[in-house]
Amino acid sequence: MRISTKLILFLVTVVVAVMAVYALVTVSRTQQRMEEEVVKMADHLGMALSVGVLHHLEEGDTAGVARVLEMMERHGDVVGVAVFDAAGRRVAASGSFMTPTEATAADLGGAPYAHIQQIDNARGERVGNLRLVITGQSLLGHVVEARNHILFTILMLTAVISASIIYFSRRYLAGPLERLTEGAEAIGRGELERRIEVRGEGEMAVLARAFNQMTASLQETTGQIVGEREYIRSVVDSMPEGIVVVDCDGRVTAWNRTMAERYGRDADLVQGQSLDAVLPGLLGTPLLEELRQVLAGGAPAAQRSSIRLPEEPGRVLTATVSPLRRHDDAIEGAVLVLADVTDRLRLQEQMQRSDKLAAVGQLAAGIAHEIGTPLNVISGNAEFLKMEHEGAEELQTIVDEVTRISHLVQRLMSFARQEEPRVEAVDVGEVVDSVLSLMHHQMSRKGVRVAVEIPAGTPLVAADRGQLQQVLLNLVMNAWQAMPAGGDLSIAARATGYGEPASVTITVTDTGEGIDAEQLPRVFEPFYTTKDVGEGTGLGLAIVQRIVEDHDGSIELRSQPGLGTELELRLPTWVQRPEGGPYHD
Repeated sequence: MRISTKLILFLVTVVVAVMAVYALVTVSRTQQRMEEEVVKMADHLGMALSVGVLHHLEEGDTAGVARVLEMMERHGDVVGVAVFDAAGRRVAASGSFMTPTEATAADLGGAPYAHIQQIDNARGERVGNLRLVITGQSLLGHVVEARNHILFTILMLTAVISASIIYFSRRYLAGPLERLTEGAEAIGRGELERRIEVRGEGEMAVLARAFNQMTASLQETTGQIVGEREYIRSVVDSMPEGIVVVDCDGRVTAWNRTMAERYGRDADLVQGQSLDAVLPGLLGTPLLEELRQVLAGGAPAAQRSSIRLPEEPGRVLTATVSPLRRHDDAIEGAVLVLADVTDRLRLQEQMQRSDKLAAVGQLAAGIAHEIGTPLNVISGNAEFLKMEHEGAEELQTIVDEVTRISHLVQRLMSFARQEEPRVEAVDVGEVVDSVLSLMHHQMSRKGVRVAVEIPAGTPLVAADRGQLQQVLLNLVMNAWQAMPAGGDLSIAARATGYGEPASVTITVTDTGEGIDAEQLPRVFEPFYTTKDVGEGTGLGLAIVQRIVEDHDGSIELRSQPGLGTELELRLPTWVQRPEGGPYHD
């Protein structure tokens, strides 16, 4: 029930109660006055009767006393009259007095009143007594009429006063209170644009204006807070680092857009979940233990570099854990910043590799130049001596070894020159066929089974045909050399990255010996080889990587000892410019 309704009911109840009490008091006083009037009337009638019967009583005229009594009985309020002598003997009585008057009192207009009057003579001597029984029958009509008039007046006053209270309360008290209550409830529901209609100039109008001013100020302050919160959220979401906020129980309370994009889960999906459930890769890591120490207040901040989570094996992260404090400096959670440093580390590695390759290239060019001329002299003299001395096996050995050294010099020169690719539209299938035709006999003798899977309609790639052939030739040679007892070699190509940019992925897989995990990070280094001494120069994969990167492509190697090796090349597709000039995507 509304407070306004309670107030109206209270006021009306008070008015009704007051009027009811007033009515009871008024009726009671009216009844009391009626009884007083009956007593007075009995005194007057008794006095008159005593005078009327005195003479007859002194003369012993019983019949005269009876006549006087009969005449008195005609009075409407007289119930019965009896006269007694000095000795207390009844001299005469009216006929109605002989009836049970008390039993019929209610029918005679109310409770009877018995009046005893002493009859004295002129000398003051008592000659008898008079007993008079009367009722207020003649007064009853006036009393009832007065009582009804009073009750009607009180009822009308009660109705008028109650209606006035209801009207004025609804208009000047209950109505404004209801509007204030409805406005407060609306504010509680978040309807800050709600305003209360102001009427008049009274206290309620002042209160309504103050309420409207308070609501407007609250709306403005809330708008500023919401704007600042959205601005901060926008700043946090725009940061390239992943930001996670947890409470003291380790449950996620905030998760920015970078984290949502990185792990494919929006903030509402991880809200309230435990951090180790959202990122199970943190279990057992020092970072999780440091996070617990920060939440417990045992550490101000912590930082970890080069973190690799199982959820993202190819991503390197740097994590920073900082306590989240309230205004009273109490810890209410922690902020975890996960920065992706994969590209930065990769760029550093590329720069280091480029510096190393440049130094190696300069060294290779110098060595090739210095070795080339003596090799030519040795080779020429050996050929001449061979012609002069037929069957000289030692001379043939010299020629073969010089030829092998010459090939090594050529590869050194090729590695050092870093020729710019002459990009054109190249069909990967045609290049694969040409490479396999060159290697067919060697692989057949080794028992290597070849499978090619290049779907029709595979996009052309933007590449230097000769350099792409060199890349595939190196990879195929490495594959069949890794399978000395035979095995399976598969070459596949497929379109990837549809749209912009598009690319073609070429995969070369063998079932050879594989490479140890410790050797994998170094396989693309110049002069590093997993083959036996004298079986490889360590330049093949270095040259392959440089050619692929010169084509704006990428190369990735995956291998497990005893299970084989997989090399994946990704090259951009060929796109024709609208004006006719080619470019690669």
